[in-house]
Amino acid sequence: MVWGKAGSTTLSSAGDNIDSGTITASKINQILSHEIASGNTTAQFTFNGSTGNEYASRWSNNGGSENVYGTQSSFDGYLSSSTAYDIFNLIFNSSIVGEEKLSMMYTVDSGGSGAGNAPQRAQLVSKYVPSSLSTTITKIECDNTGSGSFDTNSNISVLGSDVTPASAITFPTNVQEGSRAEITDTRKIYYRIDSDYETDKWFEPGIVPYAGGRGVFGGGYASTYENVMEYITIATPSNATDFGDLTVGRLYLEAVSSRTRGVFGGGHTGANSDVMDYITFATPSNATDFGNLTVARHALAGVSSGTRGVFGGGNGSNVMDYITIATPSNATDFGDLTVTRQDLAGVSSDTRGVFAGGDGSNVMDYITISTAGNATDFGDLLSNLRYPADISNGTRGVFAGGDSGSNTNVIQYITIASTGNATDFGDLTVARHAPAGVESDTRGVVGGGNAGSRSNVMDYITIATTGNATDFGDLTAATDHLGGASRF
Repeated sequence: MVWGKAGSTTLSSAGDNIDSGTITASKINQILSHEIASGNTTAQFTFNGSTGNEYASRWSNNGGSENVYGTQSSFDGYLSSSTAYDIFNLIFNSSIVGEEKLSMMYTVDSGGSGAGNAPQRAQLVSKYVPSSLSTTITKIECDNTGSGSFDTNSNISVLGSDVTPASAITFPTNVQEGSRAEITDTRKIYYRIDSDYETDKWFEPGIVPYAGGRGVFGGGYASTYENVMEYITIATPSNATDFGDLTVGRLYLEAVSSRTRGVFGGGHTGANSDVMDYITFATPSNATDFGNLTVARHALAGVSSGTRGVFGGGNGSNVMDYITIATPSNATDFGDLTVTRQDLAGVSSDTRGVFAGGDGSNVMDYITISTAGNATDFGDLLSNLRYPADISNGTRGVFAGGDSGSNTNVIQYITIASTGNATDFGDLTVARHAPAGVESDTRGVVGGGNAGSRSNVMDYITIATTGNATDFGDLTAATDHLGGASRF
């Protein structure tokens, strides 16, 4: 049996949630979780973001009598909720299509500081019974329900077996497309396939993801509140193509995304909207209802880690609320922005989200996406700016166009991991406000907006290289105040 690293997350600040991120499904998972206590913590584990009554467990502490629980919303990963002990969990889990998902766990806590306090142990067996047994486990989450929190450097790591992720294998570089690699110990075959949608270029036969880097523009205002969605292949300059329709036509909406799914949230339909609807990038079709925001609002911004999406701000609001992108449901309160504002933009990496600008504001503030809490000051934009397009590749965040007292063609950027003020990047081909941005890991495309009249212009930049934008093609209709969904 060969284990490969499927996912790992380490908290950069104290919080109540650690999750693996989206992982490749394996028949067997090995989960290692270290919860560093800050106050009294109570660790609860779930799979795939499910908190329905789909868990049953049997456990005992220090060899004592057994406790049995059925139809639970999670399973326990602690010995006592009344102590502030560091905990280490080792879980072996099966995730086989058509079968209930069985787990066994060994838990150790420190039992108190110093060698004079012996550690404590618990043994647990559990099962996860999703509504469809064809479901496989693609995310593991540990949540704290105690009065304290998980401290900085708390970690969850997942190893997968049977299907070893390509990301766990060292492949040769600079080889011709179509090359074949055989991993000698597992006898697995991989092929080198060009893809602007995945950083990893090696794939197993039959599980190749969509390869092309697709961006989807949705909603906005043309001659009415639009429900139209249209898409581009980000690597190939061309005109946009019809994708399908949103569930509700609206403008001033925003989107958050994973590598496979985009979620459009909020907007204005003549009244503020709390609607969220989602698409699967690889499949052009109409959007599907996802759930509702905590507050109906328009002119908001969104950031995402690929697992979690956070919507922030909007008309008269400093609210941030979040979703798990893989799991349709209503949003949950995240915390507050440092400044109440609308017409702002958001860029993100896999760990950090930055909200920037807004009506009469040059403020930038940031969050750690995995950890609910209030935003922290990041720095300032070049000037007060509203309605810019936002683009990010996980390293660099770019804000393009907008209104800084009048339409601007200015493009500016930040390094997401480093707080500080924005820097000039170059210029758009057309000065305009209220466009939308989509991106791959190398290229950003700015589409639509208002240049004195509504625009169908799309232009593109290479995110890693400062310079002026280049013409990309045209949207199907001149549209402003639209949203853009994609994932670097």
